[in-house]
Amino acid sequence: MVDPGLVQQDFQRRLRSIPPLGMGLSVDVYSPDLFELVNALRERGLQPGYFEVFKATTTAL
Repeated sequence: MVDPGLVQQDFQRRLRSIPPLGMGLSVDVYSPDLFELVNALRERGLQPGYFEVFKATTTAL
């Protein structure tokens, strides 16, 4: 049986080696318009470090 404490320690050790990317935003490829979104965020002083863009299935639309 694996010790849950060891699993947690190993996870934390590996997590520390991942560099932070800053604030991110997950958006659908269909909506909102990414250029409008970026401009609106910048107007409010926000600058996402990255976008995670996904494509929804047509049945989800």
